[in-house]
Amino acid sequence: MVGASRNGGLGFDDFRRILASELNVDEEKVVREACFFTDLQVHPTRMVDTMIGLDDQGIDIPLELAWEIRTVEDAYRVMIFNGKH
Repeated sequence: MVGASRNGGLGFDDFRRILASELNVDEEKVVREACFFTDLQVHPTRMVDTMIGLDDQGIDIPLELAWEIRTVEDAYRVMIFNGKH
């Protein structure tokens, strides 16, 4: 588990690896500027499932923010911000 300041020490490469696994996509496609919907082909309703899956792995991204996340960078920043609380 990454921890409730859970996210604080997770670097982008680790986040990217976990996210690629959760989305079942090649890690090379999971770059900061990749859009979940157009580049990674994630259906908007799948974003909620993805956030739940990340939470199961110790990465805290509040579900209410899932609809605002567009890119991998957005998700990473939300994760880092939440890890500081």
